[in-house]
Amino acid sequence: TFQTIFEKYDGTAVSTNEADVFRDSAFYYELNDGQIYYEPGLVSETTTFSRQIVKNNFLYRLSLPVTFGKKFNFGKTQLAADLGVKPQFYQHFSGIVADEDYFHLFDNQIINSTYYKNDFDLGLLANLSARYALTASTQIGIGLRYEKEDFLNLRKEAFISRYEMIGGYLGIYRKF
Repeated sequence: TFQTIFEKYDGTAVSTNEADVFRDSAFYYELNDGQIYYEPGLVSETTTFSRQIVKNNFLYRLSLPVTFGKKFNFGKTQLAADLGVKPQFYQHFSGIVADEDYFHLFDNQIINSTYYKNDFDLGLLANLSARYALTASTQIGIGLRYEKEDFLNLRKEAFISRYEMIGGYLGIYRKF
């Protein structure tokens, strides 16, 4: 199975900059007679600014799901339950992430080598479905699917994806 997972990253980057700046009126003096005198000089300024970052992220995965299940037929209705594993052989990320200190990581090579290594891991799959036969070769059906990545973390890495999905589907099935 080749999967493309899309997410919208919406975050704020905050930067602080400290610099010595020469000002024409860095210092001022007020004398007893009420006169104010300005003197140029260097002052240290700290500026903080933030910017909103919105980016479309993509995660690409390649796996080979293996499931075992049972079908129950009740006339024109068929109920099925499947359970299995999904060995994952490849994953690649394109986009922006923030680390645990909210530091934005923009270099995709660093992101992929640090957070999305292409090592082997094992996911869990579960599926429940119901189909109704309209004709001998056409069925309509509904289902519920559950997927959990890193069900068995074989890498022993500190970072694992913890990707989890619950989804429903509705479809027309045709035998050829």
